[in-house]
Amino acid sequence: MSAMNPDTDSEASEHDARWPQWMRDWVLPYMRESALWPVLFAIAGHFVIVYALMLVSVWRDGWDGTWGWVAFSVASSSAPAIWELSLFKRPGAINLVVALTWISALIIAWIGIETGFI
Repeated sequence: MSAMNPDTDSEASEHDARWPQWMRDWVLPYMRESALWPVLFAIAGHFVIVYALMLVSVWRDGWDGTWGWVAFSVASSSAPAIWELSLFKRPGAINLVVALTWISALIIAWIGIETGFI
C-alpha cells in the first residue's frame, strides 16, 4: 500500500476486513509483498505438479477414485477465487494464480501423456 494515497489505503483495508481470517494471515501476504513472490511461485509450482499428476492418473486410469481428489482440488482452489470475485466484482491476483496453476497443470499433464514421459 502506498502512503501517497490515503483513499486507496482505506479502500484496501476495508476489503481486507471482509476476507476470512485465514486468507488475511496465509494467502494475502504472498500476493501483496513482492519479497514473498518467489515463495508464492514455489508453492504454486508444487500445486501444479500435484494437480498434473492427478490429471494424468484420471486420464489413464479413469474413475478409480482420483476424480474425487480432482473435484476436491478444484473446489478448494476455486473458493478463494470466488471470494475475490464477490469482494472486488472483478478478477484479481488470486484468480490469476489459480487459473495459471490449473492451466499449467493441464498443459503439463497433456504433454506428459502425449510424449509418454509421465
